[in-house]
Amino acid sequence: ISVNPNDAVQVDQADVLSNQECFDLAIKAMNKKRSIFNIDGKAYGMKMYVKNIYTMGDYIMIELAAKNKTNLQFNIGQIRFKIIDKHTVKATVRQDIELKPVYSLYESDGKIITSRFNNFYIFKKFTYPAQKLLEIEMTEKQYSGRRVDLKIKYNQVLNSLQLN
Repeated sequence: ISVNPNDAVQVDQADVLSNQECFDLAIKAMNKKRSIFNIDGKAYGMKMYVKNIYTMGDYIMIELAAKNKTNLQFNIGQIRFKIIDKHTVKATVRQDIELKPVYSLYESDGKIITSRFNNFYIFKKFTYPAQKLLEIEMTEKQYSGRRVDLKIKYNQVLNSLQLN
């Protein structure tokens, strides 16, 4: 018997979350109080900060928020998650690894921030050495070049809350 790989169905899906499960986890987590107050980034009148970091099984979840303290709205071009070197010797020698979330509660591309923005991201479990940082970068869609970023040390991920 031969099975076409396109017709195959994965049998062991115990560790895969459905969209509904991701949505339920996001709502449950966003109803909790903020517990992280030392991970933030500020630039151009914008402030981006991590409210909470959770783990559950093979998943890492980050609750991210932003405040616009200017009268000019911020039109999000993209939010990128990268693992970067903590110290760079030369600008040409740098190894960045981009991470893609498996789930995002709200679509953030094109979202306009007039005062506040909240979102919840779920990632498949990842690790990185102490010489690297997880960088979250939010850039504006237009040509203005406004960019806000923040960096998360690995021990802050290790000290995350357990979400049941």
